[in-house]
Amino acid sequence: MKSSIRRLLLVNLLVCVALIIVLTAVGVYYLGTNDVDQLMDRELVHSTLVFKALLSTIDNQVDIDKVQSKLDSVLADEAVILNIEPKTRSRNSSLQDFPLQYQLWDKSGHLILHSTDAPTEPLSSGTVGFSNTFLNNKSWRVYTSYNPETGDTFIVGARNALQTWLKQSVAKDDIYIMLLTFPVLGILIWLVLAHGLSSLKRVADELATREPNYLEPVNIEHVPEEIASLVDELNRLLLRLKQTLDREQRFASDAAHELRTHAQVALKATDNPAVITALGKVMTGVERSTHVVQQLLTLSRLVPGSSLDNQTDTDVVNIARETISDIIPIALEKNIDLSLEAEQEHIHITANGITLGIMMRNLVDNAIRYTPDNGKVVVAIFEDMTSVTLQVTDNGPGIPPKLRARVFERFFRVLGTKAQGSGLGLAIVQQIAGLHHGQVKLDSPAEGSGLQISIVLPK
Repeated sequence: MKSSIRRLLLVNLLVCVALIIVLTAVGVYYLGTNDVDQLMDRELVHSTLVFKALLSTIDNQVDIDKVQSKLDSVLADEAVILNIEPKTRSRNSSLQDFPLQYQLWDKSGHLILHSTDAPTEPLSSGTVGFSNTFLNNKSWRVYTSYNPETGDTFIVGARNALQTWLKQSVAKDDIYIMLLTFPVLGILIWLVLAHGLSSLKRVADELATREPNYLEPVNIEHVPEEIASLVDELNRLLLRLKQTLDREQRFASDAAHELRTHAQVALKATDNPAVITALGKVMTGVERSTHVVQQLLTLSRLVPGSSLDNQTDTDVVNIARETISDIIPIALEKNIDLSLEAEQEHIHITANGITLGIMMRNLVDNAIRYTPDNGKVVVAIFEDMTSVTLQVTDNGPGIPPKLRARVFERFFRVLGTKAQGSGLGLAIVQQIAGLHHGQVKLDSPAEGSGLQISIVLPK
């Protein structure tokens, strides 16, 4: 399954939010414990004071019995008011399950007044203030108050189960809220992510609706800075692709021009000898066009500004030997003396051997093409501490100094040249030398006429 930024962010954000909610619920539960304890203690004190104030006016047993009778009917009256049946109330955990319990003890230790569900044993030892006790298998939180005038002891107690229930209720409420809000939160996060990633979709839609030949840069005016670098690289890729297509179009145009020129010559012929001559020229033109195609393909692979891969330790002398061995049949056809001169048997540089072979082939091929029959071509290789020089010298017509800068232009040929050529050889030589950070120099030989081409390559 393909990875998705939206799914990754959504899942991780929901996990983080869920973790935070759980930690918050746990924190609220434990931090709220102290608040619940303080609340219950405050309620115990308040109830004790109210109970004490109400009973301070009672000074006879008859009134005490009436109050007890009223207290005994509290639960029944409560059930009527809340419309809760006793059996239903007994099954449900609520505040009604844990009411506060009251006890009034006289100075003789007799229980003279108590709430309906209060135990008949003392809820405390009589020590004034707060205390915890365990009675009838139930734990209690108790507040005790003493009346020095009458000697009565007021006790108000609440089961610790009430505090536990309150804490658990808070925790359950937090869980319920989390379960209810979590899907809503997920939807909101999904919508926010969809809005935030919409810029990626806009870029994708723009590219999807483009014509195949429309390679203009993508508009980055409204692209977020997080993906601006990605779009910049995409625009650079489109630019390189456009340049490649332009080179291919020029290649097709140039090749078609070559073939069209020779075909037109054959069509204009009116007699058989002329047709044969024209067709011979067409064949020659086809061969030349084949050479042009090969040169154009080579030139199209050597993209300006690119770098060469697979550069290794390369024996330049060995490459020169292989090149001369391959091309010597052409030299023999013109009876040209083709020789190799090297200071050492092996001279090494770090380079791409394939492109060096292409460069050497073009240098020697050009020299043989433009050297007249019975001429001489010398390939020399020598080195110094930092560089290696490849030098090809011929005794042909040479190139006038004022035209030497232009011979590296594509399809440029010196006027009056009779040798067949495409005008691309030196352009390829210069391109390969540049990719190896080398230099190309054109000079006249020290002796006689001709041309001397030197390629200086750093080791």
